[in-house]
Amino acid sequence: MLLAIVSTKSHFARFRYLKSVTATMKLSTLATLSLAVLFTSIPSSLAYYFGAGGCVAGAAGIGPPHLKAVAPTFNTQIVTGSLAVGGFKVSIDGVALKPGAVTKVAVKKSHTISVKAAASKIFRGFNFRLGITTATLVPFSKDVANIQPNYLCPSKHAVGLTHLNNNTKTVASGKLTVTSKASNVPLDVLIVVQNRNKKSIYYYSGYKLTFA
Repeated sequence: MLLAIVSTKSHFARFRYLKSVTATMKLSTLATLSLAVLFTSIPSSLAYYFGAGGCVAGAAGIGPPHLKAVAPTFNTQIVTGSLAVGGFKVSIDGVALKPGAVTKVAVKKSHTISVKAAASKIFRGFNFRLGITTATLVPFSKDVANIQPNYLCPSKHAVGLTHLNNNTKTVASGKLTVTSKASNVPLDVLIVVQNRNKKSIYYYSGYKLTFA
């Protein structure tokens, strides 16, 4: 029982308030569970304004609203390609990554992983997916209002980082730490520039990292 009821107005008011709070908490819990079920059932990385909706390996993983003339976007024009084509560069500690090349990264040290837009370019959504479980990939404290871990990646045997809103961005960075050695670990990077006004623009590239 939440509160003993006595015959005073103040106690009745407190009782009604606590009942209201309890009901709200129950609804909030149900909503959270519903969202969790929804997200785990989505196979593709829909770029919701509050983060990627998936953690797909080896591909952009873009979902139907980015690809077809379907609700809610009804896109009639799709622009895509590699990150380089779109004017974006991925780097670790300032060293640019290149598709097809393997980049060596030291274990048991903190590294800065970033995607940066060229001059005059912007993006709204992004997703880093690193196919290894012995790693942490988190936003820097100064960026927590815009960047978050991709909480769908651990169930895919990976770690990830994604956007937290659809504000325009020119760079997104996170702190990467790996605790054990591994070779040819896949890193998938998706950038979403636009998915509105009947136009979808997104770019994707895959990379390989060796931790030693």
